[in-house]
Amino acid sequence: MSKNIKTDRFGQPYQNVACKNNKNGYPVGYAELGGKLYKIEPGGSSDGVDQWVKITKVDAKKRHSSM
Repeated sequence: MSKNIKTDRFGQPYQNVACKNNKNGYPVGYAELGGKLYKIEPGGSSDGVDQWVKITKVDAKKRHSSM
């Protein structure tokens, strides 16, 4: 995913993340930042806030091989 990291006009790195609806109807996306995978999903609403976004670090799952 690191190929998706671009630089803005001020020289700051950024990454666009597309979110797709998951099974429960809420959009979810994933981004790789600093070699770590993060899950991005909408959060709860609050007075005076248009939208919250929850970002959660996703730990790599250990895969067992049959060998």
